[in-house]
Amino acid sequence: MGIELTISTVHGPLNIKVSPGTSTGDKMVLKHYGVPEFDPPDNYDPLLLRGDHIVVFKVKLPEN
Repeated sequence: MGIELTISTVHGPLNIKVSPGTSTGDKMVLKHYGVPEFDPPDNYDPLLLRGDHIVVFKVKLPEN
C-alpha cells in the first residue's frame, strides 16, 4: 500500500516514503544522514562527510 513515515536520525526527524510492496528485510539507504566524520580534515563540507543511515523494514500485516 505504501506509507509516509517520520523516522529518527542522529540529526533529527526525517520524513520518508515507503513504496508499495516493501517487505520485511528490505532496506533503504539515506545518503549522508548518518554519523558525521570523527576526525574531519580542515575546510570540509560537513554534509558530505557523514555516513549513511540504513533503514531496515519490519512489516506487520493486520490480522483482520
